[in-house]
Amino acid sequence: FFLCSRMKESKITGTFLDESKNPPLESSDAAFFGVEFDFTASYNRGARFGPKAIILASRQIEFEAPFIGTPLDKKIKIHNLGIASYNEPKESELKALSKKMAANAKELALKALSKEKFLFVLGGDHSISNGHIAALAQTFNPKDVCVVSFDAHFDLRNALEEMLLSHGSISRRIQDAGFNQIFIGVRDTVSTEEQEFISKKSISEKIFYCPLLPKQFYSAQKNSSWIKKENLLFGGKYSKKQLESIFSSIKEKFVWLEIDIDVLDANEFLGTGTPMPNGISFSALNELLFEIISFAKKSGKKVLGFSLVEVSPLLDRDAKQYSVEKAVSTACEMKAALLCYNILLYNFLERFSP
Repeated sequence: FFLCSRMKESKITGTFLDESKNPPLESSDAAFFGVEFDFTASYNRGARFGPKAIILASRQIEFEAPFIGTPLDKKIKIHNLGIASYNEPKESELKALSKKMAANAKELALKALSKEKFLFVLGGDHSISNGHIAALAQTFNPKDVCVVSFDAHFDLRNALEEMLLSHGSISRRIQDAGFNQIFIGVRDTVSTEEQEFISKKSISEKIFYCPLLPKQFYSAQKNSSWIKKENLLFGGKYSKKQLESIFSSIKEKFVWLEIDIDVLDANEFLGTGTPMPNGISFSALNELLFEIISFAKKSGKKVLGFSLVEVSPLLDRDAKQYSVEKAVSTACEMKAALLCYNILLYNFLERFSP
């Protein structure tokens, strides 16, 4: 394990994640770190290359705020805590390394949270979230924090392949810690274990599914104890009533945004470990993030930060400068970088007022 505070392979500077001019944590408004870890992935690997790919893509974004013309770093000081990197373990070593990774990520997250900084974390497969979730639980009373999860999967199994800290169990750990959790964008292919858990915990009203089958199929089905038909986001689109239901589920004074990029429709984002069809669009995700952050501010709540995981630039690694692989991969990484930019802008938007 090691931390690197900057990437020496590029000399391009002057963007909102520019690590060449790293302000001190104490005087910063926000802090971020990356975790290069994808060893619990059960399908496609490559998310460990995500943090650096997002930072590199961020250098191509004109960082003046839209319509405002003020560079983001003039109003928001962002401290780079570094990138945690790991060598690939033997199968017998994976559980121990996962625990070590989670402990390291928790330590990094605590540095920012203990100083009341807006935190964002770049992954890595979704198991990396075990670190900052543990840090949130230590810093705040979980009953005071609502975790809004954007994900194609529930990740509610108690363990996946006997791994408690797996990418497929992160939401179970969030539930175990006592956080209120809202699920947005989950596809409705759900394991029996997860269905039973949802019914037992009576959390179906907090789940907003992206259905995989036609509307006619659902109209012919009886109601179930784990899915609410009124919460189905057909075509990945949400109604005003559904948005109000999301707002009404956020009762706590703190909000954490947990974003697995596979929440997006596979046609819009192929560079991820498990791309799924019928997800929400990039525009819908962008609008939802703006709406939720705006709602939090208006209702006196504080957004503590966000994570962005499962961004996999694997297609790009061996691609030539001009190739289909390069075009597909870099488009995904640019979207991920734009999401980071937009969330930061939304959270500190009042600073950009004339």
